[in-house]
Amino acid sequence: MAHYVLFAGGGFVIYILLESYGIKHKRVIAVFLGMLMAALDEYHQFYSAGRGPQLWDVGLDSLGVISGVLLAIVASKIIFQLKKGKKGYDKFQKNNSRKNCKDS
Repeated sequence: MAHYVLFAGGGFVIYILLESYGIKHKRVIAVFLGMLMAALDEYHQFYSAGRGPQLWDVGLDSLGVISGVLLAIVASKIIFQLKKGKKGYDKFQKNNSRKNCKDS
C-alpha cells in the first residue's frame, strides 16, 4: 500500500509539473514516466539483497501513478473553475460599483 500511495503522489507531482510548463499530452507523458519509474524501481530491487522484482508490484505502482494523475486532473479542473468564477465575480463587482457611483 505504501508504494501505491508514493507512486500516486509521484503521478500527481509529475502531472502538475508538466501542466505548469504547458506541455502537450501531459496525461500520457505523466503516466508513462510514472510507469517507467515503477519499472526502474523493480529493476533496482533485482540487485538488492533479500528483495526481488515482481510484476505485481509494477502493476500496483502503475495503478498508483494513474490514480495520482487522475487526482491531479480533477484538482486542476476545480482550481481552474474557481479562478474562472472569481474573475467573473470580480468583474461583476467592478461593474456594479461603477453603476453605484454613477447613480449617486
